[in-house]
Amino acid sequence: MLDEKYSPLLDFNIIHGRTLCSKIIDSDAVPVVSISDDIHIITVINDSMMSNALINSIKFKKGKINYIIVDKYIKWISKIESIKNYLTKEYDNLPDYILYIDGFDVLILKDILFPEKYLQPYNCKILFNVEPGFWHTGFPSENNYFDPLYNDVKKRYIELNEIKYGKKFEFGLNAGVFLGRKDYVLFLMNETYNIMIDDISKGFPYGCMDDQCALRYMINLYYDDISVDVFNLLTFWGCDRAFVDGEMNELKLDYFKTFFKGINYNQNIIR
Repeated sequence: MLDEKYSPLLDFNIIHGRTLCSKIIDSDAVPVVSISDDIHIITVINDSMMSNALINSIKFKKGKINYIIVDKYIKWISKIESIKNYLTKEYDNLPDYILYIDGFDVLILKDILFPEKYLQPYNCKILFNVEPGFWHTGFPSENNYFDPLYNDVKKRYIELNEIKYGKKFEFGLNAGVFLGRKDYVLFLMNETYNIMIDDISKGFPYGCMDDQCALRYMINLYYDDISVDVFNLLTFWGCDRAFVDGEMNELKLDYFKTFFKGINYNQNIIR
């Protein structure tokens, strides 16, 4: 049985975070879910990683994981390149929406039946998971390469957030889960890939192999099209401490009603 303090996790559609996912799996509390026919779920993985993937624990009544298998998984270029190539090749055979989930630390816990239910409130074409900090994943770089990320990129992002939300949110895009319109996902993967394979001597973000950092650069360029799920409508990211301390929830609770006031959306999205 799932520990009572973690039971609120079951109210979220998608949980991202290995510790929290493991608690649900270990307690045998993974629900059976249905996914809309409009949504194609993908992950990028290699054969050796398959047996340890937490997404193997997702239980579907309707829907499935579509595995993009690579010979060698190279962080994090394999993910962006593989999604780009897969969508290009299969484009005409795919439905209108793409849901990407990391293989090792993601669970789907509720039905996801109306993709625009999550995109429309943010008025975006692609919605990424959110995390409370603005950091990189530890990918090695040349000296001071990430300085522009923590200065120019972050500063501009906070300014754009203040315009949209009325507050200087300092949260960051998390690239482990995203839902988007097929055409825009392909566009963004192409743009991000081109940046990642560019000459690192040109300075950030060019040649940046940390996809999360590259995408944080991209969100400033296309802020009207790319959003992060600050109100956890689709996803929740966290570790054990972050969840227990409620660090993520305060973002949602303080500004939820203010942000959505006057927006034409389905009231059922508010849990």
